[in-house]
Amino acid sequence: MMRIVAIVLVVLAAMAPASWAGRAENTLVYGHSVPITSLGPEYGAFQKYPAGYEAGFVLYDRLVTFDADLKLHPQLAERWEVAADGKSATFHLRRNVTFHDGSPFNAAAVKFNIERMLDPKRNTTNQPIWSPIAGADVVDNLTVRITTKEPYALLLNTLAHGSGAMVSPAAIAKNGDDSMTQRPVGAGPYMLETFTPGQELVLKAFPNYWGSKPKLDKIVFKYIPEPATRIAALKTGSVDLIDAVPPHLVQSLKQVSGLEVLAKPGLRPMGLAILTTREPYTDVRVRRALNHATPVSTIAEKVFFGYARASDSPLASNTAGHKTVGSYAYDPKRAEQLLKDAGFARGADGVLARGGKPFTMKLLTSDGLLPGDLRTAEIAARSFEQLGIPRASGRHPVGPRRLRLQSLERRGLVSRRRDVPLEPERRGQARGVEHRPLPERRGRPAHRRREGGGRSGKVPCAARPGPGPRMERRALRL
Repeated sequence: MMRIVAIVLVVLAAMAPASWAGRAENTLVYGHSVPITSLGPEYGAFQKYPAGYEAGFVLYDRLVTFDADLKLHPQLAERWEVAADGKSATFHLRRNVTFHDGSPFNAAAVKFNIERMLDPKRNTTNQPIWSPIAGADVVDNLTVRITTKEPYALLLNTLAHGSGAMVSPAAIAKNGDDSMTQRPVGAGPYMLETFTPGQELVLKAFPNYWGSKPKLDKIVFKYIPEPATRIAALKTGSVDLIDAVPPHLVQSLKQVSGLEVLAKPGLRPMGLAILTTREPYTDVRVRRALNHATPVSTIAEKVFFGYARASDSPLASNTAGHKTVGSYAYDPKRAEQLLKDAGFARGADGVLARGGKPFTMKLLTSDGLLPGDLRTAEIAARSFEQLGIPRASGRHPVGPRRLRLQSLERRGLVSRRRDVPLEPERRGQARGVEHRPLPERRGRPAHRRREGGGRSGKVPCAARPGPGPRMERRALRL
């Protein structure tokens, strides 16, 4: 399992190029690696991770939000109380909040949004975190009660999730049920100016925002698929911020004058998921053997250049509820013994077989969607080959317009991104690695803070103060 780390490079104002992407209009230009194709919290919401969520967090506010340390804080709800039985929570809303179209934010709007997310036909991508909720009731104009089917400890986390975005009921009534996907109307600090799906999104500051005045006049999300092109655009000043930096380039970029590397640990572990309903993966000994055969330390060193570590839990270490459950030691001999115990033996050709049937496997992985995805899968495949599981390969890279799957002609394994990784023993998650956060430099995380502390959640990565000249917006993120 692999942890994604946000790695950021910031250019100091005194060292930045004379021509900046957004200097004239106080605009942040973000060159991102994944196209934004949809902007609503429903109807296939934010399928192009993470860019869709990043745009959503500046377009929409939610009842509650996370700060930089993933602590929950009030946003559109000023306060709340949880019932003694743990099956409902009453939220008291902020006064004088309006959506971008001028319509009021109130308890009826909250009920409207909650009920939309409970509809599996609308909420097609985040239904698991909403299904424990039973419904919402209006208590008065600024009070709403949300009930759950059973006590739900993650209710606030769900409401703070990107899918907890509050959208304008009036805009949906006017423009259509799925209109948020292309014409979003929220209550966040930025509102839509122009949107060309898959190419560019331009947001402008919302003048009637209830909170602190937005620091930027505009934010431009510009899709730049190739890493080399993104890095060149950053260096020349065509953009102020980029993401998805290949790990092997981080050390060299740290040496570039005026760039500062920032980092935050990611929340999405990545690994090899095993289809446990298909033979021979129904046998826990086979699943354990594959875990013991995966050289996580080699992956961390060769693929992620030390910016990775073995996961010790199905949950990321900075996730609420994380508990260390241990990890699998790299032990090929133990893997061989487990496969022997499961009835497999090498034939004259060196291939494992059981009952006359060879061990065949199909391993699917993205190529370019995740940092090091293909190389990670190839290292795992070579390790499985050493156990006696043969392979054949064919490459399908990610192009600017689409993602394809890489097939290594194995049956039953797939490398993919998951919100909640499979549990190793019960669901057969193969072992992986977890990104290790780079040390923070100059002592502060790479995002804007509101007065009084806590992350605003509005700008993905922006300026932060440091010794000497004030740092402006020029960043690089993995």
